[in-house]
Amino acid sequence: MNRTVIRMRADTSELDAFAARVGRAPSQAESQVSAALTTSAAHIVTEAKTRAPVRTGFLRGSIAVVPIGRLSVSVGATANYAAYVEQGTSRMAARPYMRPALEKELPVLKSALHGIAGVVAR
Repeated sequence: MNRTVIRMRADTSELDAFAARVGRAPSQAESQVSAALTTSAAHIVTEAKTRAPVRTGFLRGSIAVVPIGRLSVSVGATANYAAYVEQGTSRMAARPYMRPALEKELPVLKSALHGIAGVVAR
């Protein structure tokens, strides 16, 4: 079975120094960052499922969060046609559902991480 996972990359250059501080920070800060990532990922999944076009429900049902590491998660859809719906084709207009969900949640996540960074910097 061929699976397509939509992968999105964000410029994290601003967060490099923060990540270094979290590496030296108490485990409480690390758990706060992990909780913020998990919460935001869940919000992205919920929003993407709301925005995803539904014919059979397979695409919507394939949207999920996969933990990658201590401070990393992946949100995507495993339906084999997910990327075609998101990005469109030469014969079908794009019907984005994942990127708008990410863009809606990103400011909330950044705010949470800045708050945690402020506590870590003290």
